[in-house]
Amino acid sequence: MVTALLIACAPRLPEPPDGVHVEVPAADLEPELRALSGTWEGRWGGLRPSRLVVERVDEREAIVVYEIARFGNGQGMHRGAAQRETARVTHPAGLAFGSLTFRLKGDHLEGTFAPSGVPPATITMRHPSPYGAAPRVLGFYALPLAILAGLAAGLRRARPIVLGVAAWLACSLVVTPIVAVSGAGSPLAGTVALSLAAGLVEEVVRYGLVRGVAALRDPGARGPALVLGAAHGATEALVFGLGADDGLLYAGARPLLVLGHVAFAALAWRAVARRDPRWLALAIALHVGLDLLGFALPVVAPGTEAVFLLPAFALGGFALAEVRAARREA
Repeated sequence: MVTALLIACAPRLPEPPDGVHVEVPAADLEPELRALSGTWEGRWGGLRPSRLVVERVDEREAIVVYEIARFGNGQGMHRGAAQRETARVTHPAGLAFGSLTFRLKGDHLEGTFAPSGVPPATITMRHPSPYGAAPRVLGFYALPLAILAGLAAGLRRARPIVLGVAAWLACSLVVTPIVAVSGAGSPLAGTVALSLAAGLVEEVVRYGLVRGVAALRDPGARGPALVLGAAHGATEALVFGLGADDGLLYAGARPLLVLGHVAFAALAWRAVARRDPRWLALAIALHVGLDLLGFALPVVAPGTEAVFLLPAFALGGFALAEVRAARREA
């Protein structure tokens, strides 16, 4: 049942049309246009997986296969799609079809979706990792699970894992409809709604668990709360790993974000143990701010995907300090 819920929560790309095949561009084609050929992947608003396969390109047009994952309630613009299109080539190096435009900038594509009457959305797409599935397996599966297992074993606290998994699933059932409704007319609104809802809902639920479960609220032992946070973060990693290939940046950052949830759990524990709600307010503010940098900022300013790493490293350092303190308490 848990596996089914995890798969249901993950936005996944639909099956592509039959016979997808990338042809080698003509040798006399401009280098900028030749560079458009191949497979490109990314996430609209940092959330919704999409893939563009440029099968054939010449001076005037290109044959492309465009895929986008189902999102939210799957209605209207949230429907998933996989279709072959004939795109117009724009110079010096771009593609346009329907309400979509893409232009080559260095090693990536910058895409814009601008239908009439709707604020535009943006995406940064890159070629899949040359290392195959290794970054995804390490970043989204092996390292998050290793962090969780190492923390639970080192602190001898395994029971909070179940609560952490359940907490993430419960939060996703609340946050996903909010994002679907808020993002119906504007991708930026959807990412801002995600940041606000995730930060508020996840931290309040985490605080409620720490306060309500005796084993988590022990003022002399923060370890169980830290394992709760690690389980939450590892579950999130597994779910996001079921989507599109996010490349080296997000695969490398995902273990940091697991530590981020450990840090948020430490703040929730402090709010309960010290009976000071300001720690909860800090957790909510940091969570919302990190999500705004990771999801909303790239919509407004494409190419800024790595900005969120700075606070993520800081949270990771705080989490490790809390783990060391928990080991002294154990």
